[in-house]
Amino acid sequence: ILINNQRSPTDDVYFRRALSYAVDYSTIVKLLPGSSVLKGPVPEQIPGFDTNVKPYTYNLTRAKEELKKSKYYDQLDKINVDFFWVTEVPVEEKIAMMCATAWRELGIKVTVTKQPWLSCVEASRDKDKSPNAIPMIGSAAYPEAGTYFETYHSRWSTSNFIWHSNSTVDTMIEDM
Repeated sequence: ILINNQRSPTDDVYFRRALSYAVDYSTIVKLLPGSSVLKGPVPEQIPGFDTNVKPYTYNLTRAKEELKKSKYYDQLDKINVDFFWVTEVPVEEKIAMMCATAWRELGIKVTVTKQPWLSCVEASRDKDKSPNAIPMIGSAAYPEAGTYFETYHSRWSTSNFIWHSNSTVDTMIEDM
């Protein structure tokens, strides 16, 4: 699930963490035959996998704890999370609805919207029009960790659903 880092309310790290702990990863992989739960941003089979990364797990108690730390916690009745899913990838609707259900259990309002892929890409050109969250199903362009991190490179991305912007991380990716 890609999360927009610069649009309210997902511009808050604790809010993003709450969303991440409220994703049932094991159920999602059951929807995608041949897939597995990632243990970090790079799959285990790809050179560059880091065994020290601690992945998010489905944990609503932890999600609630993170949400309480968010600057938006006292405003949950006034904010909304926009969650797009791609029309051409129907399984994403199940993922979006499952996440929305869990996020609503946390007291978060969620609007799930079906969008054609090109409309999603067009929206991703503006951080305020880009959704707060969107499922992204993909595979490595080539068997090397860098292919995964290019998505997070703020200067290279052609579509930037996460709206990451960090020159230090950009430099680390370029060095890698």
